[in-house]
Amino acid sequence: MVGLFRGTELVSRWRLSTHADRTADEVGCGCASSWTGRAFDPAELVGVAVGSVVPPIDPWLREGIGRYLGIAPFFVEPGIRTGMPLRVDAPQELGADRLCDAVAAHEFYGGPCVVVDFGTAVTWEVVSRPASTSAAPSRRAPG
Repeated sequence: MVGLFRGTELVSRWRLSTHADRTADEVGCGCASSWTGRAFDPAELVGVAVGSVVPPIDPWLREGIGRYLGIAPFFVEPGIRTGMPLRVDAPQELGADRLCDAVAAHEFYGGPCVVVDFGTAVTWEVVSRPASTSAAPSRRAPG
């Protein structure tokens, strides 16, 4: 899933297929051509974050995004510092999609809350209340 944000507003989203034999050119051209007709000027691009759950395509994503979009992507990877304690048995095995779901829910709602992700697999994350506060923030999620 690709999302295009202008500030905190999600202005467009679309899907790219993830095949392990895809090339950097296919990835880069796919991203660049997906913006056609979406009222977006690639010169506005200030960053690219990638939360890949298909590690074999990560080198092609990195190269294709860099070559076609002119920006080095930031990858959500094992060991990333989230500012949020992860209470899972093996945090290094936590998928980027699940980590992003939990961190976003924590940022927008605090805790406690539950995130249900209806992707290729249905997953759920439980975000507990931060130990140092007694009330959750009341912000709305984007989109």
